[in-house]
Amino acid sequence: MALAVAVTVSACGSGGDTEPSATQSVGVSASPSVESETLTDDELRALLPPGAERDDEVGAIATARYFVILRGTLFDGKNFDQWQALSTPDCSFCIQNSDEIRDLVSQGIVRSGGQIMFRDEQTRTVVDSQSGNIGVFLYFQEDPSTETNPEGGVESFSGGEIEVLVEMVLVNEIWRVNGVNVTSL
Repeated sequence: MALAVAVTVSACGSGGDTEPSATQSVGVSASPSVESETLTDDELRALLPPGAERDDEVGAIATARYFVILRGTLFDGKNFDQWQALSTPDCSFCIQNSDEIRDLVSQGIVRSGGQIMFRDEQTRTVVDSQSGNIGVFLYFQEDPSTETNPEGGVESFSGGEIEVLVEMVLVNEIWRVNGVNVTSL
């Protein structure tokens, strides 16, 4: 990711009605088909959570959180249109995850578990003063999950503490994901 990490750091916790909610969880399971990928900017704006419309750090945080939650829904064969609309063409993480999850869904692999709980008190941002891009550091606990193939084989994943740096760039007045770095803690 090309974000310069030395400019401005601000802590953002839960509270006030201008910030995303304190905790959110998501569970996933798959279905065998994948939807199409065409959303206009207006359609995308209508789907984004409150706060995402802002052109500041609060908007970047709301959109980054939504993007993380959205990833879990891809295993249902849904929301690839939103994932693509929120991703810039330069986001290799976005492209790779979309391709890998599409492949799993097309093979009939079902994912369950993997709920996430954000730790809002640890959320922070870094603003690149030259580009205006915002790096959003999100921390969450991911529950264990399993993937079951059509033959009944099961693969288990332990979950755990996760830190995600999501590079956000404002394009057409919508925060988009330009890169993601995931670290297991």
